[in-house]
Amino acid sequence: MRSAVVLLLALFGAAWMAPGLGAQEEAQGEMEIDRFEEECAQGAEEEEHGTEGSRLSDHCRPLAEIPGRPRPLLEIGEPFLGTGTLGDGFKIPGGAVWQPALVAFGTLRTALQGGNFRASGVELVEAVTRFDLFGNLYLTQTERVLIGFRPLDEDGQFTGYTLRARPTEFAAEEFNSFENFNITTLFMEGDIAELFPFLDPDDRRGFDVYFGVGRQPVAFQDGLLINDNALDMVGLTRANMKIGSLVNARVTAAFGWGEISRHGGGGNIEDENAKLFGMFWEIDRRKA
Repeated sequence: MRSAVVLLLALFGAAWMAPGLGAQEEAQGEMEIDRFEEECAQGAEEEEHGTEGSRLSDHCRPLAEIPGRPRPLLEIGEPFLGTGTLGDGFKIPGGAVWQPALVAFGTLRTALQGGNFRASGVELVEAVTRFDLFGNLYLTQTERVLIGFRPLDEDGQFTGYTLRARPTEFAAEEFNSFENFNITTLFMEGDIAELFPFLDPDDRRGFDVYFGVGRQPVAFQDGLLINDNALDMVGLTRANMKIGSLVNARVTAAFGWGEISRHGGGGNIEDENAKLFGMFWEIDRRKA
């Protein structure tokens, strides 16, 4: 009986002292954090190295501050590279949920350039400008519509001032304007399985077919086969295919109907009657 009473008194004493010990440990932990932050602040101002240049510093360095997000010229809807909770969006027929967001951005480039072309006897010095302006309408993270303009250049000629031209018959020393509002880019791209999720609700039937339709830049095989800044075409791509002993296969079928150029005596010449058909494969094997 006495031993039971002693045990109860010991347990009561431990329970009584526990809050005090917890507070003590919490205070000690705060002191450790303060000391850590103080050492980090010192490490940001000075570094102590040993005799060897490859020796790591004994001081910790605080994490760098995350810079503010870049703001585009215009944004409507979800903020570009923003944080926080996404909006609910709305559901379209077929089951896809769209969260539209419009972003406008561009690039303005100016160059002072010149050259002496001895073969033709032409000397030219000019200051020219190019402006690329885009509007990107995100429907989802995989579907978007992109429209683009280049209002200060046309057919390889740029708005600017000709400072020197010899002979003067080649070009007048004056301001040259090639302003236009022609659409250089307008296409939609996406994933059929994401656009119509009811076709494959369990994501098992292989409907992940990527598509792009409209006026778009096109490059196949890093530009060796096709390299065009603007081509009116439609393309379908099926990726991640396992065929036989192949590790991976990717196939793209393409059809182009406009802005097709052929190489002629004076360079690339647009052929209004030309059509483009193509099927392009990329194959990965275990032994390349």
